[in-house]
Amino acid sequence: MFLDRLKTGLARKHSGDGSPSPSSSPASPSAPEHRPWRSTSKEAHRSVLDLTPRDYDPATLLPRSIQVGGYAVRPLVSVQQVRDHLTLFGAFSALAAAAGADFHRVADHAAFEYERWAQTILPGRAGSSSPPSHSPVSPTAGSSSPLSPSAAPLATTELPPLDVLMCWHAHLLNPAQYAHDVEGTYAALHDVPFPLAEAAAAVRSGTLPALLAQTGAGNLRTMPSITGWTPPDVSAAVQRQARIVATVQQQGWFDPRFSASASGTAVFQRCIVRYHAWLDLMAAVDGHPFLPPTLDIEIAWRTHQLRGLRYRAETARLIGAPLDRDRGDEAGLKRAEKLWKTRFRHDYLGPGSQPRGAPVGGRGGAPLRQPARSHTL
Repeated sequence: MFLDRLKTGLARKHSGDGSPSPSSSPASPSAPEHRPWRSTSKEAHRSVLDLTPRDYDPATLLPRSIQVGGYAVRPLVSVQQVRDHLTLFGAFSALAAAAGADFHRVADHAAFEYERWAQTILPGRAGSSSPPSHSPVSPTAGSSSPLSPSAAPLATTELPPLDVLMCWHAHLLNPAQYAHDVEGTYAALHDVPFPLAEAAAAVRSGTLPALLAQTGAGNLRTMPSITGWTPPDVSAAVQRQARIVATVQQQGWFDPRFSASASGTAVFQRCIVRYHAWLDLMAAVDGHPFLPPTLDIEIAWRTHQLRGLRYRAETARLIGAPLDRDRGDEAGLKRAEKLWKTRFRHDYLGPGSQPRGAPVGGRGGAPLRQPARSHTL
């Protein structure tokens, strides 16, 4: 039986009583891979889910390290990043509500503005002349630092309007497509990290620009999309993204008072910890199948995706391939429930951990054909 193979076919690092050591140092990029947990017993996998907040690092409010596959990693997402992401979600929600039935027209216009910004405005900013960097990255860094030293984060004064940020955000939630497009039409974004903290602060202070600056090139496209996404594709992704935003809004997580409260912090900690356990589970199962996430896991997952190319490098290292898939069905959810219960002895579904809404993957949710896997990062 599949579950029997899961119990006996997983490998794991042991420390002391057999649980992952929370003080284990992250594996270096050159260290050989090892498989987590191999056991013939029926004892469930002791994991980060068995820790309590009292065990967390008081500086980050999260575990100091978390076992994901064969690696002990520092948290890939922070509590503040989740807060900031939900602030942006709230702003996107307000924009969609104001547009009402005309939201598709707003998305269409925003997608053309996003492409114009990437092609005619962003390339002219200071620090954007450095060639794209393909330097290896470590999957263990939990900060929001850019991919390489040559990447220049956007200054607060360089932030685009909310509708352009909404398109950039939706593009990043389709990581394989984004990785493809930053080699062509959106090349100016290749090494530019998404300004999550800066954008959230500008939303809270009401200082985002209302309109994108005009340039001599106007709306002319300087590099037509041939195999990559066109503005209609970006618009469609924005409209799919709106479904997630609407689902999250029903939880009350956009409320600034909730976000700043102890209850909100506990919810965000749970999102992040369960996200890492979800990655660990997919790393452990033969073939690394995509397991549909619950809504709380999805919030942390989407926050991690805002790291762009670094997200793909980190998930490739941790689970064996870039986590670009976003397809799931009821059968996949039931499978995830069983595997989660077997491995962790915790329930997958419950209050605050309900099934998510519709996927927001690339065209029709279908992933791009994956390139040949590299053995180095």
